Amino acid sequence: MDGTFPASPRDASPAFSLRTFTIQVLDAVLHATAVGRCPVRTLAPATEPPPPQWRHIHSQPELFIQCGGATRFVFPESPRELELRAGEVLPMPALLAHGETVVGGASFANLVFMPNERQIAYHLARRSRKYPTRPDGAASDIVTTPDARLAVAALEGLVRCARTPEPVRSEVAGWFTSWASLIRGLIADAPTRDSDDDRVARCRSLVETYLSKADLSVELLAHWCGCSADHLGRTFRQDTGETLAGHIVRMRITRARALLAASDLPVRTVADAVGHRDPSYFCRSFRREVGMTPEAWRRRGAR
Repeated sequence: MDGTFPASPRDASPAFSLRTFTIQVLDAVLHATAVGRCPVRTLAPATEPPPPQWRHIHSQPELFIQCGGATRFVFPESPRELELRAGEVLPMPALLAHGETVVGGASFANLVFMPNERQIAYHLARRSRKYPTRPDGAASDIVTTPDARLAVAALEGLVRCARTPEPVRSEVAGWFTSWASLIRGLIADAPTRDSDDDRVARCRSLVETYLSKADLSVELLAHWCGCSADHLGRTFRQDTGETLAGHIVRMRITRARALLAASDLPVRTVADAVGHRDPSYFCRSFRREVGMTPEAWRRRGAR
Protein backbone atom coordinates (compact mmCIF):
# COMPACT_ATOMS: atom_id res chain seq x y z
CA MET A 1 0.00 0.00 0.00
CA ASP A 2 3.07 2.25 0.09
CA GLY A 3 2.53 5.26 -2.18
CA THR A 4 -1.23 5.59 -1.58
CA PHE A 5 -0.80 8.08 1.26
CA PRO A 6 -0.34 11.81 0.85
CA ALA A 7 3.30 12.79 1.10
CA SER A 8 4.44 12.84 4.74
CA PRO A 9 5.93 16.23 5.66
CA ARG A 10 9.62 16.36 6.47
CA ASP A 11 8.81 18.95 9.15
CA ALA A 12 5.52 20.21 10.57
CA SER A 13 5.80 23.77 9.22
CA PRO A 14 3.19 26.45 10.05
CA ALA A 15 1.55 25.74 6.68
CA PHE A 16 1.08 22.06 7.52
CA SER A 17 -2.45 21.04 8.57
CA LEU A 18 -2.39 17.91 10.72
CA ARG A 19 -6.16 17.57 10.45
CA THR A 20 -6.12 17.68 6.65
CA PHE A 21 -3.27 15.19 6.47
CA THR A 22 -4.97 12.86 8.96
CA ILE A 23 -8.25 12.89 7.03
CA GLN A 24 -6.37 12.05 3.83
CA VAL A 25 -4.59 9.15 5.55
CA LEU A 26 -7.85 7.83 7.01
CA ASP A 27 -9.45 8.04 3.57
CA ALA A 28 -6.57 5.99 2.14
CA VAL A 29 -6.81 3.18 4.70
CA LEU A 30 -10.62 3.15 4.55
CA HIS A 31 -10.44 2.80 0.76
CA ALA A 32 -7.95 -0.05 1.07
CA THR A 33 -10.24 -1.82 3.53
CA ALA A 34 -13.29 -1.30 1.29
CA VAL A 35 -11.57 -3.01 -1.66
CA GLY A 36 -10.50 -5.97 0.47
CA ARG A 37 -6.97 -5.00 1.51
CA CYS A 38 -7.52 -4.75 5.28
CA PRO A 39 -4.37 -3.01 6.59
CA VAL A 40 -4.76 -4.09 10.25
CA ARG A 41 -1.96 -6.17 11.76
CA THR A 42 -3.03 -8.52 14.54
CA LEU A 43 -1.34 -9.56 17.78
CA ALA A 44 -1.79 -12.94 19.43
CA PRO A 45 -2.92 -12.93 23.08
CA ALA A 46 -0.23 -12.70 25.72
CA THR A 47 0.97 -16.06 26.98
CA GLU A 48 2.92 -14.75 29.96
CA PRO A 49 3.27 -11.53 31.96
CA PRO A 50 6.10 -9.19 30.94
CA PRO A 51 9.33 -9.41 32.91
CA PRO A 52 9.94 -6.49 35.30
CA GLN A 53 12.44 -4.74 33.04
CA TRP A 54 9.72 -4.15 30.41
CA ARG A 55 8.34 -0.84 31.52
CA HIS A 56 7.15 0.99 28.37
CA ILE A 57 3.36 0.94 28.63
CA HIS A 58 0.40 3.25 28.18
CA SER A 59 -2.69 3.27 30.34
CA GLN A 60 -5.05 3.56 27.34
CA PRO A 61 -5.23 1.70 24.01
CA GLU A 62 -3.54 3.26 20.99
CA LEU A 63 -3.77 2.87 17.24
CA PHE A 64 -0.80 3.34 14.90
CA ILE A 65 -1.07 4.10 11.18
CA GLN A 66 2.31 3.87 9.47
CA CYS A 67 2.63 6.60 6.83
CA GLY A 68 6.27 6.24 5.78
CA GLY A 69 9.23 4.04 6.60
CA ALA A 70 8.42 1.47 9.27
CA THR A 71 8.18 1.00 13.03
CA ARG A 72 9.74 -2.07 14.60
CA PHE A 73 7.77 -3.06 17.71
CA VAL A 74 9.29 -5.49 20.18
CA PHE A 75 7.35 -7.31 22.88
CA PRO A 76 8.24 -9.46 25.91
CA GLU A 77 5.95 -12.20 24.55
CA SER A 78 5.13 -13.98 21.31
CA PRO A 79 5.42 -12.52 18.72
CA ARG A 80 8.64 -11.01 19.99
CA GLU A 81 8.82 -8.54 17.11
CA LEU A 82 6.54 -6.95 14.52
CA GLU A 83 7.53 -4.51 11.79
CA LEU A 84 4.72 -2.13 10.82
CA ARG A 85 5.21 -0.97 7.24
CA ALA A 86 3.78 1.98 5.33
CA GLY A 87 0.04 1.62 4.82
CA GLU A 88 -0.41 -0.77 7.76
CA VAL A 89 -2.35 -0.29 11.00
CA LEU A 90 -1.64 -1.67 14.47
CA PRO A 91 -4.14 -1.49 17.36
CA MET A 92 -2.18 -1.55 20.63
CA PRO A 93 -3.94 -2.81 23.79
CA ALA A 94 -3.76 -0.79 26.99
CA LEU A 95 -0.95 -1.77 29.39
CA LEU A 96 0.81 -3.93 26.79
CA ALA A 97 4.56 -3.56 27.29
CA HIS A 98 6.34 -2.75 24.04
CA GLY A 99 9.28 -0.96 22.52
CA GLU A 100 9.37 1.11 19.31
CA THR A 101 12.29 1.60 16.93
CA VAL A 102 12.33 3.83 13.84
CA VAL A 103 13.05 2.11 10.53
CA GLY A 104 13.50 4.16 7.37
CA GLY A 105 15.39 7.25 8.47
CA ALA A 106 14.01 10.51 7.08
CA SER A 107 11.05 8.75 5.42
CA PHE A 108 9.69 7.62 8.79
CA ALA A 109 6.26 8.95 9.78
CA ASN A 110 3.28 7.54 11.60
CA LEU A 111 0.00 8.73 13.07
CA VAL A 112 -0.82 7.69 16.62
CA PHE A 113 -4.36 7.93 18.02
CA MET A 114 -5.07 7.91 21.78
CA PRO A 115 -8.80 8.39 22.50
CA ASN A 116 -10.43 8.49 25.90
CA GLU A 117 -14.05 9.02 26.92
CA ARG A 118 -13.90 12.81 26.47
CA GLN A 119 -11.51 13.48 23.63
CA ILE A 120 -9.64 12.18 20.59
CA ALA A 121 -5.93 12.93 20.76
CA TYR A 122 -3.69 12.15 17.81
CA HIS A 123 -0.20 13.13 16.72
CA LEU A 124 2.21 12.80 13.83
CA ALA A 125 5.47 11.14 14.86
CA ARG A 126 8.71 11.69 12.97
CA ARG A 127 12.25 10.41 13.58
CA SER A 128 13.75 12.13 16.60
CA ARG A 129 16.69 14.37 15.77
CA LYS A 130 18.21 13.82 19.19
CA TYR A 131 17.64 10.05 19.31
CA PRO A 132 17.46 8.88 15.64
CA THR A 133 16.13 5.40 16.46
CA ARG A 134 13.15 6.81 18.39
CA PRO A 135 9.92 8.42 17.16
CA ASP A 136 9.13 11.95 18.28
CA GLY A 137 5.88 13.94 18.14
CA ALA A 138 6.15 16.59 15.40
CA ALA A 139 2.55 17.85 15.54
CA SER A 140 -0.44 17.10 17.74
CA ASP A 141 -4.15 17.84 17.76
CA ILE A 142 -7.02 17.05 20.08
CA VAL A 143 -10.79 16.96 19.57
CA THR A 144 -13.11 17.17 22.57
CA THR A 145 -16.50 15.61 21.89
CA PRO A 146 -19.22 13.66 23.74
CA ASP A 147 -18.93 11.02 21.01
CA ALA A 148 -15.36 10.22 22.05
CA ARG A 149 -16.65 7.33 24.18
CA LEU A 150 -17.93 5.71 20.97
CA ALA A 151 -14.41 5.93 19.54
CA VAL A 152 -13.06 4.26 22.69
CA ALA A 153 -15.64 1.46 22.42
CA ALA A 154 -14.85 0.91 18.73
CA LEU A 155 -11.09 0.82 19.39
CA GLU A 156 -11.51 -1.58 22.30
CA GLY A 157 -13.65 -3.81 20.05
CA LEU A 158 -10.97 -3.72 17.37
CA VAL A 159 -8.26 -4.56 19.93
CA ARG A 160 -10.24 -7.54 21.24
CA CYS A 161 -10.98 -8.80 17.74
CA ALA A 162 -7.38 -8.39 16.55
CA ARG A 163 -5.99 -10.09 19.67
CA THR A 164 -7.90 -13.34 19.49
CA PRO A 165 -5.97 -16.59 18.81
CA GLU A 166 -7.39 -16.85 15.26
CA PRO A 167 -8.76 -13.43 14.23
CA VAL A 168 -11.36 -13.37 11.46
CA ARG A 169 -10.20 -10.83 8.89
CA SER A 170 -13.70 -9.74 7.92
CA GLU A 171 -14.54 -8.98 11.55
CA VAL A 172 -11.27 -7.11 12.03
CA ALA A 173 -12.01 -5.08 8.89
CA GLY A 174 -15.51 -4.31 10.15
CA TRP A 175 -14.31 -3.04 13.52
CA PHE A 176 -11.57 -0.97 11.89
CA THR A 177 -13.97 0.57 9.37
CA SER A 178 -16.34 1.54 12.19
CA TRP A 179 -13.54 3.12 14.20
CA ALA A 180 -11.81 4.93 11.32
CA SER A 181 -15.08 6.26 9.86
CA LEU A 182 -16.12 7.62 13.27
CA ILE A 183 -12.72 9.22 13.90
CA ARG A 184 -12.68 10.77 10.43
CA GLY A 185 -16.07 12.38 10.97
CA LEU A 186 -15.19 13.71 14.43
CA ILE A 187 -11.93 15.25 13.21
CA ALA A 188 -13.48 16.72 10.05
CA ASP A 189 -16.35 18.33 11.96
CA ALA A 190 -14.28 19.72 14.85
CA PRO A 191 -14.00 23.52 14.99
CA THR A 192 -10.57 25.15 14.91
CA ARG A 193 -9.96 27.74 17.62
CA ASP A 194 -6.88 29.78 18.47
CA SER A 195 -7.86 32.00 21.40
CA ASP A 196 -5.91 31.87 24.66
CA ASP A 197 -8.89 30.23 26.40
CA ASP A 198 -8.90 27.51 23.78
CA ARG A 199 -5.13 27.06 24.09
CA VAL A 200 -5.36 26.53 27.84
CA ALA A 201 -8.19 24.00 27.44
CA ARG A 202 -6.27 22.22 24.69
CA CYS A 203 -3.09 22.27 26.78
CA ARG A 204 -4.87 20.63 29.72
CA SER A 205 -6.22 17.92 27.39
CA LEU A 206 -2.78 17.34 25.88
CA VAL A 207 -1.24 16.95 29.34
CA GLU A 208 -3.90 14.41 30.28
CA THR A 209 -3.27 12.41 27.11
CA TYR A 210 0.53 12.52 26.90
CA LEU A 211 1.52 12.09 30.55
CA SER A 212 3.47 8.97 29.61
CA LYS A 213 5.88 11.01 27.45
CA ALA A 214 9.05 11.50 29.48
CA ASP A 215 9.87 14.61 27.42
CA LEU A 216 6.51 16.29 27.98
CA SER A 217 7.37 19.91 28.75
CA VAL A 218 6.09 23.47 28.56
CA GLU A 219 8.16 23.95 25.39
CA LEU A 220 6.70 20.90 23.66
CA LEU A 221 3.14 21.83 24.65
CA ALA A 222 3.68 25.37 23.37
CA HIS A 223 4.93 23.98 20.06
CA TRP A 224 1.82 21.83 19.76
CA CYS A 225 -0.44 24.77 20.74
CA GLY A 226 1.18 27.16 18.26
CA CYS A 227 2.58 29.79 20.63
CA SER A 228 5.70 30.55 22.66
CA ALA A 229 6.49 28.74 25.91
CA ASP A 230 6.47 32.03 27.82
CA HIS A 231 3.05 32.97 26.47
CA LEU A 232 1.53 29.56 27.18
CA GLY A 233 3.00 29.40 30.69
CA ARG A 234 1.82 32.89 31.56
CA THR A 235 -1.67 32.34 30.12
CA PHE A 236 -2.01 28.96 31.83
CA ARG A 237 -1.10 30.39 35.24
CA GLN A 238 -3.47 33.35 34.83
CA ASP A 239 -6.30 31.02 33.88
CA THR A 240 -5.74 28.18 36.38
CA GLY A 241 -3.73 29.65 39.25
CA GLU A 242 -0.93 27.08 38.93
CA THR A 243 2.15 26.79 36.79
CA LEU A 244 2.01 24.49 33.78
CA ALA A 245 5.06 22.56 35.03
CA GLY A 246 3.37 22.12 38.40
CA HIS A 247 0.19 20.96 36.69
CA ILE A 248 2.12 18.27 34.80
CA VAL A 249 3.63 17.00 38.07
CA ARG A 250 0.25 16.97 39.83
CA MET A 251 -1.48 15.13 36.99
CA ARG A 252 1.30 12.53 36.85
CA ILE A 253 0.87 11.78 40.53
CA THR A 254 -2.92 11.62 40.13
CA ARG A 255 -2.55 9.11 37.28
CA ALA A 256 0.00 7.12 39.29
CA ARG A 257 -2.38 6.87 42.24
CA ALA A 258 -5.10 5.54 39.94
CA LEU A 259 -2.77 2.89 38.48
CA LEU A 260 -1.49 1.86 41.91
CA ALA A 261 -5.05 1.48 43.17
CA ALA A 262 -6.35 -0.43 40.14
CA SER A 263 -3.46 -2.82 39.45
CA ASP A 264 -0.56 -4.74 40.93
CA LEU A 265 1.91 -3.26 38.45
CA PRO A 266 5.42 -2.78 39.85
CA VAL A 267 6.15 0.76 41.03
CA ARG A 268 8.78 1.27 38.34
CA THR A 269 6.24 0.25 35.67
CA VAL A 270 3.76 2.77 37.08
CA ALA A 271 6.52 5.38 37.04
CA ASP A 272 7.20 4.73 33.37
CA ALA A 273 3.48 4.83 32.53
CA VAL A 274 3.26 8.38 33.88
CA GLY A 275 6.42 9.67 32.21
CA HIS A 276 9.09 9.04 34.88
CA ARG A 277 12.02 7.04 33.51
CA ASP A 278 13.82 7.23 36.88
CA PRO A 279 11.86 5.22 39.51
CA SER A 280 13.81 6.80 42.37
CA TYR A 281 12.90 10.32 41.25
CA PHE A 282 9.29 9.21 40.81
CA CYS A 283 9.19 7.89 44.40
CA ARG A 284 10.61 11.15 45.73
CA SER A 285 8.11 13.17 43.69
CA PHE A 286 5.23 10.94 44.83
CA ARG A 287 6.24 11.27 48.47
CA ARG A 288 6.54 15.05 48.17
CA GLU A 289 3.00 15.29 46.77
CA VAL A 290 1.24 12.55 48.78
CA GLY A 291 3.25 12.34 51.99
CA MET A 292 4.30 8.70 51.64
CA THR A 293 5.99 6.37 49.16
CA PRO A 294 3.98 4.65 46.40
CA GLU A 295 4.34 1.24 48.11
CA ALA A 296 3.22 2.64 51.47
CA TRP A 297 0.25 4.35 49.82
CA ARG A 298 -0.72 1.07 48.12
CA ARG A 299 -0.37 -0.93 51.36
CA ARG A 300 -2.71 1.49 53.12
CA GLY A 301 -5.42 0.51 50.66
CA ALA A 302 -4.98 3.48 48.27
CA ARG A 303 -7.05 5.70 50.52
